[in-house]
Amino acid sequence: MSELKLIAKTFAGLEDIVAREVREAGGKKIKIKRRAVSFEGDLEVMYRMNFSSRCALAVLMEVKQFYANSADDLYRKTRDINWSNHMMLDQTFSIHATTYSEVFSHSKFAALKVKDAIADFFRDIYGQRPNVRVDHPDVRIELHISDNRCTLLLNSSGEALFKRGYRERTGKAPMNECLAAGIVQLSEYRSSEPLVDFACGSGTILFEACLIAKNVAPGLLGRRYGFENWLGFQSKLLEQIKSDAQNAIQSVSVNLKGYDIDRKMILFCRHNKSNSAFFEDIRFYQSDLRNVETEKESGLIISNLPFDERLKVGNLNRLYEDIGTTMKHHFPGFRGYLFSSNIEALKCIGLKPTLKMQLFSGGIKASLRRYDLYKGSKRPNKSK
Repeated sequence: MSELKLIAKTFAGLEDIVAREVREAGGKKIKIKRRAVSFEGDLEVMYRMNFSSRCALAVLMEVKQFYANSADDLYRKTRDINWSNHMMLDQTFSIHATTYSEVFSHSKFAALKVKDAIADFFRDIYGQRPNVRVDHPDVRIELHISDNRCTLLLNSSGEALFKRGYRERTGKAPMNECLAAGIVQLSEYRSSEPLVDFACGSGTILFEACLIAKNVAPGLLGRRYGFENWLGFQSKLLEQIKSDAQNAIQSVSVNLKGYDIDRKMILFCRHNKSNSAFFEDIRFYQSDLRNVETEKESGLIISNLPFDERLKVGNLNRLYEDIGTTMKHHFPGFRGYLFSSNIEALKCIGLKPTLKMQLFSGGIKASLRRYDLYKGSKRPNKSK
């Protein structure tokens, strides 16, 4: 198989995790970029990355890179590409453009020129133009422009890879599944230890931790991929990848518990849990976080904290104070990882973090902080 030029898009701060996933999938010439990892590989590598990656948002395949100094230039060079190698006349397509350029300052206009060029390519051959479809197109095409360098790519993932399929019901500010999976890995979760989320929302952190603990590839949850609509799609190769993933599942029991004061969110969690037998070990409880306790001497806490008073949590600073108190007095011996985009409120935790990691949530700067919890005071006794 010939080598393809590929890019895996991700969140800022998760690039190293995605680079590791690329290596495990067999990718070569790996380069870490901002919110992306570029690499080379054949169709199998591309299929495996889509099927197995936990933190990639999409896997893109480069079609052509060129320089354009005007809209007419962009149109002409796009039209010169043999698009019949990538799609058929009766397939629908969409264009998504990202531009950082003075020449192409309006991304929608650049996308329109590419759309016209592709449609005119087919019209010249068949006398007809393929249809554009914004929602659920057969083929998704991306245009990236930096200054006058233009790159056209096919989105092999189709729907974004964070759409695993299990989370049918969510609250107002659900955590992205890829971000949750990244946070679980940054927290160094081990399947042998108990994991508690006392602000679990719709359960995303616990669901992703469960999949990681049991080594369940996200693709086993049953979603489709964009490359399945491509010319030359190899169904037998995808079936082999599915078989390999099935054989790699670990039969382990996990201790995962989620708590939330909102009864509706707990009902959502239980509904989402029912969407896969892999989640049978997870337990969800309605409880005020101040009342959450554990009988375990060690373990892990991971929580995505409310960051905005519009989420109706009352006084946000007081809530964060209560979280710090609960961790200190109810979870001695645990490691705590708290994630929030409200940096000021995090100062109210009242515990000194041993590690701070900058991440992003919905384009907003956020922080993942580690707290090592212990009984009493950590200060050494001073003899008189």
